[in-house]
Amino acid sequence: MTFAILEESRRTIVLIANYRDSTRCAQTLQSLFTNAARPDLLSLSLFDQIYSHERTCMDVYCADVGEAHCRRHAVRRNDTLDAALATGPTKARYETEKGIDVHMDTFALAVDSHIVFVHHWDMELKSQFDSLANPKAVLTVYPKSTTRTLFDLWTIRWLGSTSVMCYARIETIDDDAMMQYSAPAQQFMPYRFSPVLASQFAGGFNFGSAAAALQVRNDPFTPFLFHGEEYSKAARLFTHGYQSKRRIRALLGLPVTSNDYDTTNMSQFGLGHLRSMASFIEFSGIDPLAPKDGLNSQQFQNCGTITYVEPTV
Repeated sequence: MTFAILEESRRTIVLIANYRDSTRCAQTLQSLFTNAARPDLLSLSLFDQIYSHERTCMDVYCADVGEAHCRRHAVRRNDTLDAALATGPTKARYETEKGIDVHMDTFALAVDSHIVFVHHWDMELKSQFDSLANPKAVLTVYPKSTTRTLFDLWTIRWLGSTSVMCYARIETIDDDAMMQYSAPAQQFMPYRFSPVLASQFAGGFNFGSAAAALQVRNDPFTPFLFHGEEYSKAARLFTHGYQSKRRIRALLGLPVTSNDYDTTNMSQFGLGHLRSMASFIEFSGIDPLAPKDGLNSQQFQNCGTITYVEPTV
């Protein structure tokens, strides 16, 4: 699906949580704005976790490109936390979501603080989203390493290669183990002009409606959780109709060994009612109750054609 760049009016808010990564975060902003077809339609919500002697992402960016060119007016929200008090990615990403305004923003793009954008990325994401004709679609994937950028661009253009998140494993041997996604598979899909249905979710790169980002938010009551938060959000998005460890397991209806987890706002960060957790387990191909399979990073594989599951009304 194509549309005229100058006729496009839908705004995107970009959410970036920065943990002591201001140099690369500034480079991310440079890449973001320089490669956007319509940078005027972008807003920023930043959450910097830095020490007192360190600069924010935006301050480094403005020092790099000059105040006249660094688009401070695009910043809608920019909160800062002492890095010593940081409690992990879910809380930080939750804070960035406070900048979303559904009266202004059509889309929300959450990215890590070290991303390189391609030419006219904003139009490409909107075009791919529109091609699905599904307002609850979420475009998400682990971005490829930039060390192979030219080779990957060649394989994408001429061979139809794309990254598909479809491998996972049980992370530990304890009874409160989390599910961990593995590196994506590279699949050849020539003549494919729309996104591929997948069952996994990448916290560091996801694009969808601003309403979706607010309906299924990152859970700030899971301190220091890294592996497992993406599986949790994938399950919550799925059960809402969108495509700490014991707290996560309890929220997903999985057994826990004790009740020593934070129960704050459990209903707000729990499952939806449009699809069941059992349906998600079947859809994802991941058995959250399975034992750890040694060092096998491909314990679960869901790399074939996935069937869309209609949500209940």
